[in-house]
Amino acid sequence: MYLAFRKEEQERALTIQASGGRMMTRKDVILLLLLVATLLAPNYAVRGGSYLSKVYVWAGVTAVAAFYAWRVKSWDEIKGWLKESWWFVRTIFPFLLIGVFIVGIIGAVLPQEWIETWLGGAGLRQSFLATMIGS
Repeated sequence: MYLAFRKEEQERALTIQASGGRMMTRKDVILLLLLVATLLAPNYAVRGGSYLSKVYVWAGVTAVAAFYAWRVKSWDEIKGWLKESWWFVRTIFPFLLIGVFIVGIIGAVLPQEWIETWLGGAGLRQSFLATMIGS
């Protein structure tokens, strides 16, 4: 991996040195925390609520994060970020579909007892096998 990304990492290191050695500014950290909140807030803010109330919380936090990003980031940075996010979705989504399909086929073909024996429970062997199959 080092050889594949050596040039980009050297450029990134020079950029960090030129900016005074800081990788992230305070505004970047706040934006990152808001993005994490979009993932966590619906489940933890509305524990016993309906699904619709969780959607409302998610929409509110997402709107706050989008507004904050619009205020503190340039349009070029936002476009670059969206472009990279879309590239990531296009790259990962086919693998997710294939993985779900394969697991569905395996679940239909293998006997239920085998799956319960090898993957049921929270032991070390079961967790290891589930992780290996999932990856």
